[in-house]
Amino acid sequence: MTKILSILSFGLGMLLASACTTTRVTTSPKAQKDSRKETPLRPMFEPNEASGMLIFGVIPRLPDKWWEQPENPRTGSTWNKQTWYLWGANTGNYLLLSPRDLLNGSGMASVEYGATRGHGHPQYIGIITTSIEVKRNTEVFTNVMKHLEQGGNVLVPTYGERWSLGSGAAVNRFPGREWLLSQIQLLSHIRDLAKKAKQVQYGQHTYWANCIAPKNPCANRELKLGDEGTFPLQSFEQLEALLAHIQQEYSAPAGV
Repeated sequence: MTKILSILSFGLGMLLASACTTTRVTTSPKAQKDSRKETPLRPMFEPNEASGMLIFGVIPRLPDKWWEQPENPRTGSTWNKQTWYLWGANTGNYLLLSPRDLLNGSGMASVEYGATRGHGHPQYIGIITTSIEVKRNTEVFTNVMKHLEQGGNVLVPTYGERWSLGSGAAVNRFPGREWLLSQIQLLSHIRDLAKKAKQVQYGQHTYWANCIAPKNPCANRELKLGDEGTFPLQSFEQLEALLAHIQQEYSAPAGV
């Protein structure tokens, strides 16, 4: 004990002595400029440089009757041949990949609004958003991960600038707050892809909206980031924070 006290007393004395001594240090203008540069944050994970990119954005719509064109339907005329495009599907159409297949759905599967005009496509990868399908969606995302790790790109769809997976007609398929649980599942898979991607393009104004909030903001076509129930989704840190927020909201007692 006496030895420890002696060491502490010596250290405290040295600290006080240094605090009472003023040393003038002269630095060159270049050194002063360099010292003002921000030190880049180390990533929370190591991206795989051999992997492709993860992109948040609007899926380009293929031209009408693209499935009748003689060229390879894998490429279409507006799609990148190395990119897989995720879309919100149901258990009946999520595996339909042939241009001969009719998706027979609404929203992203519809003839009126869908990127493939209601047809299957080898690069149009269905993610089940109308029910909680852990096993089936995990199998799909496993294949998506392999595509990414082999250098392919993956596009996560947005409606304008808003995250769109499960934010359309699928919202009404869930009782109570179960929709939040489905979003936790989907966002967790996207987080795993973000960790492996060589680069992630989030978009400057990308955001997520709570579609079961009291005022149902997702039904508002004028919705924008900053409105009630919206959360920014423009970095990996924000993706992590969003997941934590949804998990907390789902776990909170009803009415809180």
